[in-house]
Parts: sequence; C-alpha cells; structure tokens
Amino acid sequence: MDSVNEHTHSYPESNRLLNSLSAGAEKQVDHWLVTLRTSMLSTLCNIVLCSDDALIAVLELDVIYWKSILVQLTNQSHPNMRNQIFVLLQNFFHRCNKRYQIEFVQQHGFLILASQLRKFPVNLTIADALFSMFCGECVIIKDGLDEEHVESIVCTPFRYASFHALFALLEASAVDQALFWTVCSTLQKIFEANVRLRRAMVDCGIADTLMNVLRLLSIQQQSIKRMIGPVFPIIDCWISFARSCITNVIVFADSHMYSQSKDFLLLCAVADYQLNSPAIKATAAERLRHFSESLSVPPPIQPMACSDCTRKMVRQILCQLIEAWLDCCMAVVVDPGNALIPVDERIEGDGGDSDSSYEMYSDSDLTESSMALYGAHGDRRHKKKSFEFAGVDELAVRLCFGLQMANDLFVCAQIPEQISEAEEGLFQKYLGILLLPWKKRNTDSMDDYLKLLAGIKEQARVQLAKLIAYVLFPVQLRQRQLIGAHQNLDLAGLVRRRLQIVRSLADMLSKDRDCISSLLEVDLDYQYAAKIALHELALCPQYAEFWPEFGEPLERLIRFLRTMQVESPLANLTRDEVNSMSIDEVILLHTYGEKTAGHAAKLQNEALRLCEKSAPLTKAVQESAVTLTCSIAVVQDEPRKLYIKSRKDAINACARANEVLTNLVVELCHPFAPFYDASSWPKGWSLDTTENLHRERKRLKPSHYRFDLKFLKPEKREEVGESGNVPPPLQKLRFQEACPNFATTDYIEASNHVRLSLSAILVRSDYECSGEIIISDRKIHFLGEAAKSTQKGVTCQPVTLAWSYGQLSEINLRHYLLKDNALELFTTTGDAFLIVFATTPDRDNFVEQLNRMDIGKLMADHEKQLKLATQLWRRGSMTNFDYIMMVNKLAGRSFNDLMQYPVFPFILANYTAPVLDLNMVASYRDLSRPMAIQKKSMEEFYVRNYEQLHEESHQEDVEQFTTASFGAYHYGSHYSNTGVIAYYLVRVLPYTNVALEYQDNNFDIPDRLFNSIETAWRLSSSDSTTDFKELTPEFFFLPELFQNREQLNLGLRQAGSTVGDVVLPTWCPENNFRLFILIHRQALESAVVTANLHGWIDLIFGSKQQGPAAVKAINVFHPATYRGRDFESKQSHDEISLSALRTMIRTYGQMPTQLFLSPHLPHLNLPHPPLDAVMSPGAGETGHPSSFLPSVKGLRWGEFVGSPELDRRLWLQPVLNLNLSSGVDSIGKLVPVNKEGFCYALPEMTELVHRIVVDAKDPLRRTFETAMIAVVSWRFSDNVLRLKVVQMDDSVWVNLIDLQVFEPTRVVFSPNANQMYIGTSCGLIRVYSIDFKKDSKTWQVKLVSELFAHRSAISTLKVSDDFHLVLSTSADGQAHSWDSNQLTYIRQFVPPPSEAVETITLTAISSVSADIAIIYQSHRGSRLVLYTINGDVIGTYESDPDSIITSVAMTNMDEGTGINCIALGMQNGIVRILESWTLSLVTDISVGANVPVTSVEFTNEGRRMYVAVATGRVFCWQGATAASINATAFRGRAKFDPAVKLLNPFTD
Repeated sequence: MDSVNEHTHSYPESNRLLNSLSAGAEKQVDHWLVTLRTSMLSTLCNIVLCSDDALIAVLELDVIYWKSILVQLTNQSHPNMRNQIFVLLQNFFHRCNKRYQIEFVQQHGFLILASQLRKFPVNLTIADALFSMFCGECVIIKDGLDEEHVESIVCTPFRYASFHALFALLEASAVDQALFWTVCSTLQKIFEANVRLRRAMVDCGIADTLMNVLRLLSIQQQSIKRMIGPVFPIIDCWISFARSCITNVIVFADSHMYSQSKDFLLLCAVADYQLNSPAIKATAAERLRHFSESLSVPPPIQPMACSDCTRKMVRQILCQLIEAWLDCCMAVVVDPGNALIPVDERIEGDGGDSDSSYEMYSDSDLTESSMALYGAHGDRRHKKKSFEFAGVDELAVRLCFGLQMANDLFVCAQIPEQISEAEEGLFQKYLGILLLPWKKRNTDSMDDYLKLLAGIKEQARVQLAKLIAYVLFPVQLRQRQLIGAHQNLDLAGLVRRRLQIVRSLADMLSKDRDCISSLLEVDLDYQYAAKIALHELALCPQYAEFWPEFGEPLERLIRFLRTMQVESPLANLTRDEVNSMSIDEVILLHTYGEKTAGHAAKLQNEALRLCEKSAPLTKAVQESAVTLTCSIAVVQDEPRKLYIKSRKDAINACARANEVLTNLVVELCHPFAPFYDASSWPKGWSLDTTENLHRERKRLKPSHYRFDLKFLKPEKREEVGESGNVPPPLQKLRFQEACPNFATTDYIEASNHVRLSLSAILVRSDYECSGEIIISDRKIHFLGEAAKSTQKGVTCQPVTLAWSYGQLSEINLRHYLLKDNALELFTTTGDAFLIVFATTPDRDNFVEQLNRMDIGKLMADHEKQLKLATQLWRRGSMTNFDYIMMVNKLAGRSFNDLMQYPVFPFILANYTAPVLDLNMVASYRDLSRPMAIQKKSMEEFYVRNYEQLHEESHQEDVEQFTTASFGAYHYGSHYSNTGVIAYYLVRVLPYTNVALEYQDNNFDIPDRLFNSIETAWRLSSSDSTTDFKELTPEFFFLPELFQNREQLNLGLRQAGSTVGDVVLPTWCPENNFRLFILIHRQALESAVVTANLHGWIDLIFGSKQQGPAAVKAINVFHPATYRGRDFESKQSHDEISLSALRTMIRTYGQMPTQLFLSPHLPHLNLPHPPLDAVMSPGAGETGHPSSFLPSVKGLRWGEFVGSPELDRRLWLQPVLNLNLSSGVDSIGKLVPVNKEGFCYALPEMTELVHRIVVDAKDPLRRTFETAMIAVVSWRFSDNVLRLKVVQMDDSVWVNLIDLQVFEPTRVVFSPNANQMYIGTSCGLIRVYSIDFKKDSKTWQVKLVSELFAHRSAISTLKVSDDFHLVLSTSADGQAHSWDSNQLTYIRQFVPPPSEAVETITLTAISSVSADIAIIYQSHRGSRLVLYTINGDVIGTYESDPDSIITSVAMTNMDEGTGINCIALGMQNGIVRILESWTLSLVTDISVGANVPVTSVEFTNEGRRMYVAVATGRVFCWQGATAASINATAFRGRAKFDPAVKLLNPFTD
C-alpha cells in the first residue's frame, strides 16, 4: 500500500489537518471537523445498512464505491474515522451486488486493506467489521462464533481472500493482549472446525503471520516474562494455534499444506539459530529482517534478562512444535483414532462422500488469473483426496523431516545456558523414536507401523551415529575450550543427555549387537568419538557421582568396543598414540565445523527461498494499489483538473500577452523608435557575452550603470542623470505582479512535459543567480529566484532563461570553487552559461537525463578535442590564439568564472623602445619560465621561500591554518584570479562593478590601477614579489580594454596626472588602441612565440604545473589554488578557519586542469632558435617594407591576393575567366558557401537560402557543411517572396512570404539562426524564421519580430553570423546595428561630417575582426568609412566621381597571421585593395576592361579573389598555387579548385 500513499492525490488539505489534529485525540476533545466527518460516515453506514435494494443499487452505482472507501483509509490515523470506514466497508459488502465482491478480490482489495491495518492501532470495532465481512453477517467476536456455523461456512473467493486482512488484524492486535486473545482464538476455531477454510488459511500464509506475531510480541511487549506468566498467557494462545497448524495439517495427503507447515517449522528454526548463532544474516528474508536484532532489543528495565528470556522462549517454542510434529506422525499409524486428529478429518478420511463438503468455491466465481492466485482447482476429486490421510511412505518422509529438525537442534544448535523441560522432553522422545526400528514387537495388525519404522530406519541409524559423534562426545564443549569462549553452558544438562545416550545404547546392546556395530561403522571418526566419550565418563572423577547408576552400562559398552578391536586410549600411552589421538580429535572437530556451516547455509537458503516466494504476489499487489489509487484519483480529481487547466490557460494567455508587450517595449523604445525617451535609455556600454568561433567577445551593448554615479566624471554624471531609475515609456503596458513571467513552472508544465527539475546556480562574471533548472521535452529552462553580485552579494534582479535543444552546441563539465559539480552550456547564439549544482550526483543526474534524450552527444570529448587541437597546431592548421583558447576551454577556464578566467601569456618584453622588431627574440619574454623569474636574479628569493615553507610544514608542532600548514610553495598569489581580471578590465562594464566591489565599493588607489602596459609588465616580471599576473584574452582582440569610454573617475596619481586611458608602449603609433591590439596579435602569432609556446603550456597546463617538475621549474603556487586538496575536511578547523579557507578559495585563483602529463611537443613547421639568438633587422621580409607602420618591424602581410609578401607574378593574371551571362540577367552578387573557394553567382534581387550544420566528424565543432540550398527572389511585382530549391530537379517556385503592402528592397538570410531579414521601402525590417520540413518537404515560415529604426527605404542588409550582428542601412544615410540573437537595437554608426548629401549603397562586415565598411555615395563620388563593431571610426577613404565604388569585400585571414584588407570594386573595372589597419593603398588589380565591378568576394582566407563584372564575366585571382592552398586547408574541409556556379532560378 506504499504505492497507494505515493500516488494518492485525492485528499484535500483538510485531510492533513485532521491527521495532525488526531495525534492528540485521546488527550483532548476532537476537532469539530473530525466529529462532523465521523458523524457523516456513521450516517452513511446506517443508510447503506437499512436502505432497500433499489436504493442500494443506485448508491453503489453513483454515490459509493468500495475503491473510494478503501482510499479513505490512506494516512487516516484518527481511530473514530477508521472505525466508521471499516463499518461502512462491512455494510457495503453485505448489501452490494456480488460482482463488487469478486472485483474487490480480483484487484487484491484485502491485501491492500492488510497493509493499512499494519500502520495504525486496531480495536474490537475493526475486528468485528472484518469478521463480519468474512462471515457474511454481523458478528461480535467477543461473544464467540458458533462452532456448527463455522463448520458449515462455504469457502468462497471473498472469504478466501479475506484471510489476508484477518491475518493482518492478528499481527496488529499483538499490542493489545485482550484483543489478541480474542482474534487468535477465533481464527484457531475457524482453522480447526472447517477443513475447507483451513486450506485457505494455509494458502494465505498463516505460518508467516504467526512468525510475524511472534516477532511483534517479542519487541512490543514491555516484558516477555509477563507474556509467559500466569496472569495472561498470551504466548500459550500463540503456541496452541501454532501446534494446531502442525497437527491438523501434516498427517494429511495435501502436499501443499504440508509444505506450508514445513516452512513454518523452518522459520522457527531460523529464528532460533539467529538468536543463538549470528552466522546467518538477518536480511536473508523480508519477514525475518532484523529478527534477531528486534528480539534481542532489551526492555528499559532488565535488558539482559529479557534478551535471555527471548532466546529461551523461542527455543521452547521450537521444541514443542517439533515434538508435536513427531507425535502427530507417530499417532496416525499407532492409533488412527488418536485425539490429535480432528474428528471431521477422520470421518472424511474414511470415505465421506458429500461433494459439497469438499467444494471450496465455484470455478465461475473467479477469473483464470484469480484462480491461479488463490489456488482454485477444477478437479474436485483432487480436493477430496487432499483431506485424506497421507500414505505410510509419505508419513515416513515427514517423520524423517521432524527427526532431522530435532537432530539439527541437538547437534548443530547452540547449547543453552539452561536446558528447559521442553527441550529435555523432546530429546527423550527423539531418542526413543530413533531406537524404535530396532525394538522387537508383535507384528500382528501393525503393518503400517512397521512399514513406517522401516521407512525411517536408515535415517535413524545415521542420526544415532551423529548423536554418538557430536553429543555423546561433547564436541561443542571441546570447541569452546579450544577458542577460549566464556559463555556459560548447561553442563549438567549436557551430561544428562550423554548418559541417556549411554543407557539407550546399552539397552540396544542387549537386544541387537549388530545395530551398535553398524552405528559405529558409519564413520571411523564416530568410533573415536565413542571411545573417548565412554572412557571419559567412566574414568574422569567429575563424573563419579553418576557411576553408581551408569557404571554398569558404561562398562558393557566399553567391553563391546574392545570386541570391535577399539582399545582403550589408556592402553598404550606412547607419544605416537597421543599424537594420533590429538589428530583424530582435530579431524572430528573440523568435520563438525563443516556440518554446522552446512546447516547454517541450508537455513539461509531456505530463508531466501521463502522471501522470494512472495515476490510475485507483492508485485501484483503493488500494481493493483497503484491502479486503484489512480482510478480514484481520476474520478475525484476531475473538478480539480478542470480548475488547474483553466488556471494554467489563464497563466499562459497572460504570459504570452506579457511577452508580446515586452517585445513591444524593446522594439519601440530605443533611440530611433517612435516612443524613445532619452531619460530612460541606458547611457553606458557593457561588454556583451556573445562570442565568435574564436571565443572573442568584442561587442558592447547599451547598459545602465549598476554602481554609484559618483564614480563617473561630472560631465558624464550629468549626462546620465536618473536614466537608471526611469522606466521605458511603455513599461506600464506590461503586466507586473498580476501576471507571472512567461517562463514560470506553471507555464513550462502547461506547454512541456517536465522530465527533471533540480536546484542550481547560474554563474556569470558579475552575478550569481540561484534558482531551478528544468529539463522539459523541448527546452532547458532556468528559473531564477534570487540573484546577487559575485563579490559582495549585493541583491540584483534574478534572470530567467530558456534554451531549445537546437540552440545547444556543446556541453562541458566544469569545476566550481574546486568542486566537480558544474557544467557549461555553449549555444549556437555565441554565449556560454555556467550552471553550478548543489552536488556532483545532481550534476551527473542532469547529464544522464540529457543522455536519455539523445542530447548527450553534445557532451564534449575533451580527450579527442585536445588530441586533434594539438595535432592541428603543431602542423600549422591552428593559430596560437585559437590553440591557447582551446586549451583554456579544455582545462575548465571560463569567462563566467573570474576565478577560472581564460589565461594568456605575456608575450612581449619590449614596451619602451621606439621601434619594435617582431623578428628579434629579445623583444619577447621567456615563455619557458614563470612570470616571476623572467629575471634570473629573482630565482634565489622564491627558491628560498619554498625551502623555508617546506621545512616548517614538516615540523610536528606546526599550528593549524598557518601559512606553513598548507604546504610549501614559491608564490603566495596566482597569475589569474578575480583581482587580476578586475585590475585589467576595470574600464569595461560589467567588470567595473566587480572592481568596485572587490575594493569595498571603491576604485583601487590610482597609482595601483592599470595605467600602463609597461608598468604592468615590469611589476609582474621583476619589480614585485607578490605580483605575477599573466594576461587575459582581451589583450589580443578588445581595444576598448584600454579606453576610459565610460568616463570613469579613476582618480589622480601621486604625480598629479589623471588616470584615464591606458598608456601604450612608445612603439604604438599615436597611442592607437586598435593598432596595439593588431600588433600584439601579430606578436602572438610570430615565429618566435610559435617556436616556444609549448614551454608556456607546460607551465600552465602541462607537466610543469605540479609535482616535482613544478618544483624544479620554480612554478609552485599556493596549495589552495590546486584541485583535489580538500582542506575543509580537516576536523581541526574551527568555523573561523573554515570561513577564511573558503574566502581563500574564492579569491586566490584556481589552477587549470592539468592537460599534459609529459612535456608538450614543439611546433613542427618552424625552427626553434635559442632564446639568446638575435635575428637581424628586417629578416624574413620580401622587399616590401611595412612603411605604413615604421615603428614596427617584422609584420606579416599574409598570402592574400595582392599581398606585398607574394611575388606579383603569382597573382597578376586571373586563374579563372568565365562568361556566365545569360543575356537576360546580370550577376548581382557572388556568394561563397564555405572557405574553400567555391562560389555561387546569383542574379539581382535574389538571395541564397542555405542551411549550415556542424560536421559530426569534427570533435572541435569548427567545420561546417551546407545541407540545403535554395534561392529566394523578391523581383515579383505582387510583393510576394518566392523560393525555389536548386538541388531538386522538379523544383518549382513556392510562395514563401506575402508582404502585402510592404515593398521589399533588400533580403538577407542568416543560415546560423535560420532567419530571413526583409528590408522594405518604408524602412521597416521584418524578421522571419524559415524552416524546411524534410518529411513533408514544406517550408515553415513565422514572423518573429519587426525592427523599427529607419525612415526611408532600406538600402543594404548584412548579417554576420560570426558575431551575431545585423547591419541595416537606408537611403537617407542612416546605419544601425542589431543583435541577431535577441533582435534588439544596439547602436547607430555616425560617419565623419560631409558637406554633401550622402546615401549608403554598400556595406561589408569582416568575419574576422567585425570591422564594418560602409560606402557612402554622393555627387562628389564615393566615401568608404571603416568602423569598429562598437561604432568607432577607424578611417575613411574617398574616391572621385570617375571611380565610384560599386562593390566591397574584406579578406578573412585569421587575425595575427596577416594584415586583412578591403577590396573595393570600382566602376572603371579596377579592384583597389586597402589594408584595414590605416586604409593605406596596397595595390590595384584590373579586370582588363572599363566595366563596373558588381561583386567581389574572398575565399580561402584571402588566397582567392572572385570578381564579377557587369558584363556577366567572373574572374578569379589566386594568391598562391592550388597545391599550397589545399595543403593549408582546414582539416575535414573539402578541397576545391577555383569554380563558380550560376544559380539563376529563372532560367534553370
């Protein structure tokens, strides 16, 4: 019924109230609600009992049902309520149709009722109700049952099954002596008076019930002695019933009933053995679980006495039952009319012929399964035969079983401290029966008797021999003497047993000498035992008192042994004889040990068998309980379901409305939207967490300041005003507290099936949000409940997030605060989310659920990824930046956890020289040495520090939680932690908030702030003994790192200068932050760094990170930064020390996972110059000096078309010249589908629609494949966008989107997000999600959002899936960027002032740097303005009216491997290439004719340039040989020769 408790949902809150109130019901007046419900039940009982049959038919059909009555018992503890429920159930079955009784039986109703009876106290009212259901009429068992009536009761299925409940009643009544006596005696009367019911009681487990009662009587009564005493002989009642269960069963032919009685005796033997010999585990059987423990639980007053009394009681019970077994078997053949046999069986056994008296029930009353369950048989003759006496041969077998049980008791069982009279009597009877087969008697009319004795003769001979070997010879006493046991034994009783055996053997000797000889011939060891035992009794003085009585039998037996040539042990006391005697005794003891071990194993196997026997029935009952509960719950929960459904519908409707209104607020309130309010729009710019494939985070987004405005400069403070506290204009349209967030639990459950819900914490760089993470069928949801800042715990707004499974790109297991209990979700939107669970099992449970949903394939295989990444880097197919970022990721470093922030090396050592030479080794740091010892002179200091701490830590009297107690180390701080990140990124939100909280709500002292790169290098490398900072990734891609864009009031230095922008090295031109980043990135990818990077990886992620190699490399940091060292588990830490330790873990920094256990192998494609080698200035250059940056030497241009590093003859002539003109449509654009050099040519007013999927074979998930290609066109006059699949031969135009009144001017498709952006003539941009259903071959289109910012026709639309950016421009010269993930506004791009009226015609976004090129056209010609992604103007380039720019493209070389350029297609057939650093001219390439260049595209990282002209021709220039291009292609990508394919859906 536990299943009923787990699955019941049908009780109102008042039911729990009643249960809580009923706890004190006996001490106080019942609550009025209890009284009311009890009275209502009483009235219902009377109505059911007194109503006519017609009304009962209506009630049982529509009002009352046994299932609902039964479920009311669940968790119902109030006695009055339970009484009335049982009475109601009794009256219902007295009046209901018979089919309900059959249904009750078939669904195991009585078994479920039995489980409820065992949970709460019972009383006479409940007992009367159960016996009334059994009898079919109202009875009062206190007055007794009429015996004649009991004899006449027919065993129907209902009565048969009711014994399960009656037996549970018997168990539950054990705490009430009077009730137990009444119930037990009543059941015994039924058992003895009605043979048909007896079989049912045996089938239903009366033996198990009696054992459970014995256990309950032993552990629940205050004193076992009280039970045994004369005041209330409750044990006598139990023994009487138990004897009846044996004597009324074993003599009859029914083998099933015999087996049940046999199991009963075995259970008693197991109980006795457990109490006296704990060799058998108490968990062997469910019904015997903890039996010995429970029986030996001492009462409060006399613990030892009660425990001994329990053992004595169980031993006496076992002896009496075995004696009854033996008596009954013998009585059948000795005297068939013996009083041990009930009269009805004797008569029926003699041939009673009434068929009805044997019919237990009609076969039609039960289904086939129920008949099998309850033992119904179709053969009535078999039933009749079951109540006949067993044959003599069968009786012999049963008698042998009883004898064996007695033999095991006397031979294997522990001898008690005092042998009881019952045990003495059993031994005498047992010994007498063993001797019967050899007694001479008159054989007249005793054929059955003699046949029985003949059947047991061999068994008796063997057992007599065992008595001689193990009782006559006191083997147990010898064992205890050998092992030194001190438990008291009844030695006098043991001697009496031995002497009884002596007398019996002496008597046998006078009658049958051959019998004695055969006994001793069973085993030679038995002869030894008899010899030693008899001589010991005859010669040892401690037995002198027995000599007068037993001397003559002993002498006769000893003389008989001599006749068998078994000499006295004293006859020849030589050393060999003594040794032989010792060996014989050891062998005998060993044999006895094996026998007792086998006996214990047999009992254990029997206990297991009995446990497993009930398993099918238990399972069936559990299933029925669940089914019953669910069926009632369905009926009773229908009104509740309707209410819940309506409530969820209302919540969902409200949530959807709230979502729509929220989107309206976002769409209509930005600076160029209709409802813009300057006082509420954010004035700050925060770093967006969106990453590209290189994990570069470059984009800033509008953000409110979360710190006090006093930290801003006055002019900025005035500009900001109260914007952070002013809500958007349409904010009040949103539902507030009246409507929950759309991602509430109710919303999730209403729209998805929830599979798993766990508590978790979402960790971001500046805040932590605790809440609940939910896995549903379609999404993973995080419902934030409370959020706080990471440093000081300042309360902030909780967040709610949801990720569809299609958005997940990778899942990585993570550590958090040195504990393995987190994971990081990487999404296709370019973000990563660190989820921390309470425990590691919670995290593993979450991952396992994802595996069951086939999402586990997204789990990152770190071993494969590391192996592949290392191979690619060593072969030159992966840049240094990407490799360092990859090993950071694999080592558990995360942008979300400032204690495990990605770490990058300091690269350069030259920050003061006017010229930086990237080819000189002296310009770089020594990557094989830690930062702290870049100067060799510092080694001694740190080595001495380590040795001193090592010596102190090994002293015995070292104090806990001192510096030395943690162990030895070189450096007390770490190269990367929260303080380091806050130091470097203090000028960038949200790290400004972190820095302020880190310094107790203030900026650090101005002179300690990050003010100069040279100063930071000097402090970390030599000048400070506590500062060993490495760099962060932002030093290689984020110029805003060095700018005080937010006009923070950072204070005045001691020298009087204001802390503002970071001072760059002198060789950086004009303190240009962007140029420094680009130069620094080239330094990272230089040959010197590439040749030595493996040394730095060894220090941070590899073999020198820890262990002896780290000590040798002077690279050991504070032990609290390493994983796997659980300092908190030390019991000596007090709470203050533990708090300090946790603070250390949160602030000191954390060591990355050690990825390499052996030294990292160097790069393969570059030489490895010695660290002291100096390269000559300009070495490696090809005659084209980098004149645009004279302060930096050794810059690499790369191998793009037109590169100064390449021989002009390699790329001067095109390698491809095709005429793709169809005579009707000109080429509008070229579209490369991947980076391998293959292009599609499209006509005007068409756009390529294709899906990109990650190559499943690439563990790094950096390779993509094109899965579906189609063309969409908006050149139709009805404003309908139509689509045509180009990969299908029978493809036709499909109406995709009907824009109605909106005239499309530009369309662009994002394959990463499967979104289409449509610009219209009115300036509106509509965003649709496009999805192709393979099964139905249809396109599913949905309007996602509308973007408002432009007031004239959209002139260009560009999507950068790499940076999740959308750029839109209009004819009036406006340019705006949007977040393609959130579809929210970011910023406007403002060009430098111009006197001419300009319009925007062309745009391009770099896939590498995210730089944005915008072409403005006017009557003066074209103007190129190059912006950073954050709106800063990099530079401009103007062309005259004769050379208007007609197309634009940007190279896509990996940053640092070359200088990316911009290609401008001119109206005069020239392709002009400008470098993107300063917009200097690199070269011009001519198409050979004065025709407009309509499209330019780069592939293969700039090594190929495709150019389309207005005449329909397409050219391709190649900056290197095809072999070299394919050789450097990224692993896993296809290799193509230059090729262009025209996709013209109007002609194909």
